[in-house]
Amino acid sequence: MLCKKCKTALPENEKECKYCGTKTGSGKTIIMVLLALILVGVVVVLGMSFSGKKGKPNSPEVSTAVANTPVPSTIKIPSATTEIPESEKYTTVATPAPAPVFEANLSMDSEKVWEMVKDLSLAINEYFEGYDETTILVSRNGYCYDLPASEYISPSHLMELTAANPAYANEQVLFLYVKPVDLSTFGKFGAEIGTELTRYCAYETREGFAIARDGEKVGIVPREDFQKLIENYKESANAVRFEHTDEEFIQMLEAINIYKGTDVEFDVRYLVGDDRFGFVVLSEAGTPQLVKEYILQVTDKGYVVVLDKFEKEHQYQEYVNRRFPNLCVDIFPKFNLGFHLNFIKADFEPMIKDMRDAKMIEEADGKATFATGTEKFAYFEFESGKKLLAVLTDDKGWMLFPVVNYIQAEAYLSQSSLSAPYFIIKQE
Repeated sequence: MLCKKCKTALPENEKECKYCGTKTGSGKTIIMVLLALILVGVVVVLGMSFSGKKGKPNSPEVSTAVANTPVPSTIKIPSATTEIPESEKYTTVATPAPAPVFEANLSMDSEKVWEMVKDLSLAINEYFEGYDETTILVSRNGYCYDLPASEYISPSHLMELTAANPAYANEQVLFLYVKPVDLSTFGKFGAEIGTELTRYCAYETREGFAIARDGEKVGIVPREDFQKLIENYKESANAVRFEHTDEEFIQMLEAINIYKGTDVEFDVRYLVGDDRFGFVVLSEAGTPQLVKEYILQVTDKGYVVVLDKFEKEHQYQEYVNRRFPNLCVDIFPKFNLGFHLNFIKADFEPMIKDMRDAKMIEEADGKATFATGTEKFAYFEFESGKKLLAVLTDDKGWMLFPVVNYIQAEAYLSQSSLSAPYFIIKQE
């Protein structure tokens, strides 16, 4: 099944595209999930009318379509909640994936091996080129990997979608996705040139790995050299989502300030790192609608920003992967910022006023210190420390959920939408 909007390939039972948010028509809607939360006593709902004012953008980056969207007519506010214990601190969020394991037929005739790898090296290119807009294909541990499906590409994937010879469907073939310049340092064949990720087909023989590219024989790479090649692309240690008191958290923000030539405070939405890289999503304090993304690399001098300004890339995973193929792809956040950039808002004063009128926000809570959202989601923090998450339903208006931390807020979002804008929530 393909997403009608972004053309991403999705499982048949997917309710909603997790990359752009488009409904697929499969499964139950967001309302059913929220009703389930109500049934278990998470919220007791009270109704009240909204003021009917329109939200105004406070940045030219917010689209006029969003600016002219009327504020919903109702807002539902829980007057009492069952206390939910604070979730445990996040630890590991990404674990290096094992490389694919294949058992080749070492007695296969050499001529047949070359026919096979040359045929499949053409098929893998046909597969990528024909479906690069409908799925996200990256290099993982040096091999071709389908990110949405969370699986390595094998010959069986190509049979119905390319002109590959069906006789090779179950052969134990490897599809490499590496830079030619790296391959050129191994094996006894002419030097490959180029620094762009390139697809190769490989099959193990008694002499080593027979490798083909674009339907042509490249050469044989001895087993020991092949393992050295793959070692360059292996993912690193477990990635951790750091807290604001962690040294890594502080160092990454300092590195971003140095890179920007600024000395400002940040509202962090997502900050994850391992012993090689960091992935950070944030905005400068006071401009919550201007969300930016950064890739940092660990050097002998600490963290250094190595990539930014990729927020508008709808397939940012491929964009980043082409530049840093040994970065663990599980570090990527669950949201795709590129699909939300034109819909981020920061002016929610009408909603805040109505929450005060309904005594959902007490005078002691003080002013809103952070408020941002999109058309269907909003997140608020107040001087008292109170945190509220708002979700706009199709026929019930806004539903508000008091939360104790970002982990709980994200849990609510995960229940409401596969493409929820997790970036609206601050990561303490």
